[in-house]
Amino acid sequence: MKKRFLYILSVLLVVPLCTWSQNNPEIKEVPKIRVISDTTQIDSILRNVEFITDPAEQYFVGWMHYNGRSNIAKDESLAISWWTKSASQNYVLAQNRLGICYKYGYGVEKDDKMAVYWWQKAADQGYQESMKHLGNCYAYGYGVEEDDTMAVHLFEQAATTGPFMLAIAQKYEFGDGIKMDGEKAVYWNKKAAEKGESEAMFNLGAMYYKGNKVPQDLDKAFYWWKKGAHAGNTQSAHQVAVCYRDGIGVKPNKKKYLDYLELAAELNDLEAMLVLGYTYYNGIDESKDYKKAFRWMERAAKNEVAEAQYMLSVFYNQGVGVKPNEYMALKWMKLAASLKYPQALEALK
Repeated sequence: MKKRFLYILSVLLVVPLCTWSQNNPEIKEVPKIRVISDTTQIDSILRNVEFITDPAEQYFVGWMHYNGRSNIAKDESLAISWWTKSASQNYVLAQNRLGICYKYGYGVEKDDKMAVYWWQKAADQGYQESMKHLGNCYAYGYGVEEDDTMAVHLFEQAATTGPFMLAIAQKYEFGDGIKMDGEKAVYWNKKAAEKGESEAMFNLGAMYYKGNKVPQDLDKAFYWWKKGAHAGNTQSAHQVAVCYRDGIGVKPNKKKYLDYLELAAELNDLEAMLVLGYTYYNGIDESKDYKKAFRWMERAAKNEVAEAQYMLSVFYNQGVGVKPNEYMALKWMKLAASLKYPQALEALK
């Protein structure tokens, strides 16, 4: 199966804080990028286009030609020419833009090797968007020999967002093209979790629960699943419910078990809906509630859970949490049968 790695494009033109180079991997400070924005300066540039030598101004004129603005004719080839002049003076925005143009054929023939050339130039200066593009090239072999290790190094340097950090964590956890590394998987999952990535919280819980690449720690498993649940992760909410039911990393608590099972169901966990339907139907201590049983069974049934459709038919037939209704009972039984649910098929014989 093709890589699990996520390739995420950043549309923000930001000044990066660190750099990485294929031949020079040390961290270094990146010079500030000058951007043309002052109206007076723009007017001056447009009046003296033929004399422009400043790379930031050349980059700006390139965009004018690319978009066709301010009495400058739209001409993508001229845009490429201006961006090349700017990039040749090490202006990272122009270098990154040329990489995009060569990769996707904007104003120039597609050429992955030229895309890599310009993205490498910008990445060497620490421009993080170019690092992401370049990492993708190494991950998939666009214009360079496929090299997962190189891709990961680039993505690590460019990782400023939760999704990117999560992708790196998955790379280390599953060893997709690189050596598995549990410590790094935990590290990057934690970094992603700090950015609010609920999937990373679930992953950490699962790793600590199973003792997968880390020492087993049920308290930490419960901690991360609970954080994930409150961050809106369906799987985490379900696992917290199981923890409260079975006493995993926490004392058993039947009320909290139901609370988190309902949270999981509200987050569209179909299994949780079905379990709630049975739980309120059969009752846990004082929790028997036929109306709630009907409500949750109906929600699961409407999401094409065959077992729930069968049970909803039974509820309509017997008047569990709803007035008896033979028509609705038959309707749901037929729907369950259409999904090949054995009891429904037997009942309709």
